[in-house]
Amino acid sequence: MIRNIKSLLGHVDEKRGSKRNVLLITAVFLLLATFPSLNHAQAKKSAYDFYTHYTYNLWTGQNDPTQDHKLYVSTTQSLHDYYQQKDHSVNSDSDYPKLVTPDTVKPISEAIWSACQSESHSEEQFVDAVLMFVHQISYVVSPPKYPIETITENSGDCAHFSLLAASVMKADGLDVVLLHWADKQHMNIGVYLPEAPAYARDASGLVWSVNVGSKKYYIAECTGYCTSENVTSGWRVGECPDEFRQASATVIDLSNCETSSPAQVAASVDAELSTSSFTTASCSYQSPLQMDEQVLVQGTIAPADAGADVVIYCKEGTGSWSCLATTTMDYSGNFAYATEFDAVGTYYLLASWSGDATHEGADSNTMTLNVAPTTTDTYLTSPSSVVQYGDSVQIAGHVLPAHSCPSISLFYSLSGTSWSTLATISTDSNGNFQYQWTPDTPGTFYLKAESRGDTDYEGSTSDIGTLTVAKATSTITVTSSTSSVKTGESVTLSGLVSPATIGSVSIELYASLNGHDWNHLTDTNTNMDGQYSSCWSPNSSGTYYLKTCWSGNEYYEGAESEALTVQVTASSPTSSPKLPNNQNPTTVDTKPSVNYVSVVALASAIVTSTGICLAILARRTRRKNEKVPSLRRR
Repeated sequence: MIRNIKSLLGHVDEKRGSKRNVLLITAVFLLLATFPSLNHAQAKKSAYDFYTHYTYNLWTGQNDPTQDHKLYVSTTQSLHDYYQQKDHSVNSDSDYPKLVTPDTVKPISEAIWSACQSESHSEEQFVDAVLMFVHQISYVVSPPKYPIETITENSGDCAHFSLLAASVMKADGLDVVLLHWADKQHMNIGVYLPEAPAYARDASGLVWSVNVGSKKYYIAECTGYCTSENVTSGWRVGECPDEFRQASATVIDLSNCETSSPAQVAASVDAELSTSSFTTASCSYQSPLQMDEQVLVQGTIAPADAGADVVIYCKEGTGSWSCLATTTMDYSGNFAYATEFDAVGTYYLLASWSGDATHEGADSNTMTLNVAPTTTDTYLTSPSSVVQYGDSVQIAGHVLPAHSCPSISLFYSLSGTSWSTLATISTDSNGNFQYQWTPDTPGTFYLKAESRGDTDYEGSTSDIGTLTVAKATSTITVTSSTSSVKTGESVTLSGLVSPATIGSVSIELYASLNGHDWNHLTDTNTNMDGQYSSCWSPNSSGTYYLKTCWSGNEYYEGAESEALTVQVTASSPTSSPKLPNNQNPTTVDTKPSVNYVSVVALASAIVTSTGICLAILARRTRRKNEKVPSLRRR
């Protein structure tokens, strides 16, 4: 919540009470320099040599240095890096609350409060002590940053000091707001206290505040330009610089500030922090490491602090550090955490302990993991082993581990060696795929599926399946224009070859007098719809069985119709029904027999030719005998 406040400043008219001892805090800062790349062997030694110690001499009371205190603060490189890579943008006053981090600096708040809680006006003295703390940080104008950066860099400006002071005070539960004096290009804070500050040193005896609703927020100037020698001259809560007494400020509510952090600083009062270290830190995994395979991060911290949090930080490639998880150490200082990575890449892991009221924090060595694409298996579920030409078949399969795969190629081959692409499809989120296919020719098809893979998953090829596509079945029918006819009359035989997709084909017509032995009558062709018609004129009487058939093609099996009967009666008295030239009938299946009419004609021609030849031979013999003289006359 942001409120613009005009005529903000009020004052408490009552004079300050009797002089009271004022608690003053000295701060010893353990600051970070550049953090070198560490290997496992260096972790214990190098984890702390980047800290620089700042000592500040302070005293209590007006001139009575009887209660000196020193504040020791330690922060890890990992915590600094974590916040350094977070969003720092401030485009309006509403962006400032995200830079207030009470949880991160809570140990500072607890340490200062431990020295103030038994004092008179303890909350006021706590606020003044926090102001003494931030007043000693070097003033350097710089872009927005988080409180942890202000501590580790030991520098900042009015906004940074205000954000740090607000964070420490809110960590103690105080109600704090930011005051942005835009016209003055300045920032400080307002603090709600249950009673008016008793130690403000305004010459008129007044204390200064801003009113928000029914609440008074006492001004606390965070920029002090102080050193260890003049720290008591810094601003106290309720005091206000002259230039802001007639100015107006924007009140920035901090109810939506950061509520938790992955780790904290370590802090103590009057007792220097002891060092700590990771004696071991490592990652265990099966090599090569693939996605979704377990990695065990484990190590040992000295000294042991049973139940204390150990933070596991992670970053991918050149990305930012993030908090992967928080685990705890046991009574021996051991910790372990199992994790998996769901994407290919190079990952860096680091374990960190924040320290406690007696020990500095520590970072482990940085551990590097290379996560390779996960191997996969592609399975093809073969369709029915035999289908007919024209039938649709479903090709299905799946990829393991189950995941969405955008490119599955289906291949077919009629030889098993030369492959053609049938289709390219994708799987569902569980790795299943299917494809509906109608083979375009009979034969034996070889089928396989290939997952092309992606950045996270390797490709794989299924085993080869087979599919036999048989010729499709067909049917043929025959009907006659009449069921009885006389010799010499015409009968129309017609029918249909199905399915119509067969097109125009040649069919054969057969006749039989006993229903067993068949003679070929004629051939004819269907139209493109499979329909045919042919005329037949029987020349002898009897009961005729008639049928049609076709031999099939490369796509369809042949077919034979059911036999029908036609009763043929003589148009005049005739001998008993017989086939032409008294030939014995021949059994016919798929090849036609010789037409008996043709046989009779051929036989007649042979007899006639033989007679002519004999007549010619006899005539030549007579002529020869007439030319040869008789032997008897000689």
